[in-house]
Amino acid sequence: PPKLLPRRLSHIGLKVKKHREPPKNALFILSNTNRFRQFCHWLCNHTVFGNIILLCIMLSSVMLAAEDPLNANSERNQILNKFDFFFTAVFAIELILKVIAYGFILHKGAFCRSAFNLLDLLVVSVSLVSMLFR
Repeated sequence: PPKLLPRRLSHIGLKVKKHREPPKNALFILSNTNRFRQFCHWLCNHTVFGNIILLCIMLSSVMLAAEDPLNANSERNQILNKFDFFFTAVFAIELILKVIAYGFILHKGAFCRSAFNLLDLLVVSVSLVSMLFR
């Protein structure tokens, strides 16, 4: 009987889609040849970076569900609020890196041309505004 082991993509012959930088400038100052922008683009498209962000989203959701709605000043809520600051910072950094990598709005493939990125922008903005009013 043949062994049914998983094979690598290189052995199957499938090609992994490579993400290319947008050809325009980002924020009118960073060209597509800028090394920092290229690094941000590489980082934003790295699978480990995406998995870390997904893990942060899941942990943040679990911690939001763990809050005590009846006692806002409980010790558990105060600890969870500190984690909320951490996750908001992580998501804000992710947002900034994506804006640097893709540009903001003016060209095809820009950050604001994706509905998921707009949702991310909305969530981070609301979190930052709520932290300012605490």
